[in-house]
Amino acid sequence: MDGLNPGPGAEQVAPGHEMVAARKVEPMHFLVLAWDRATEEGVARRDGARPDHAAAIRERWERGEVVLGAGILDDAGVVRGSLVVVDLPGAADVEAYLATEPFVTQDVWERVEVHPLRVPDFYLTR
Repeated sequence: MDGLNPGPGAEQVAPGHEMVAARKVEPMHFLVLAWDRATEEGVARRDGARPDHAAAIRERWERGEVVLGAGILDDAGVVRGSLVVVDLPGAADVEAYLATEPFVTQDVWERVEVHPLRVPDFYLTR
């Protein structure tokens, strides 16, 4: 891992993806933390894949599978990664999402971490 080490307990779930085990409880929410290729080619890849990603993430949001998504900015304001909180039944469902995610299939994300979350209900309602 360059930079971030998920620490002990991380298990490999697929090449390029990590499932970080916190507890043996199967949560409904997962954090997908993804880092783009740190090159100008990475920026160009993101720009090219953005319309497909936006359409796919919007569709998942409308189905209730995506709670929140955001681009991670560097100091210059350039998007260098993504944060996506998904509401899916389990890790296999997250892997299925990632297998179709345009930022994965179009080789934008260089490194992807998946973390189970426990999100209190009050954050999900207004």
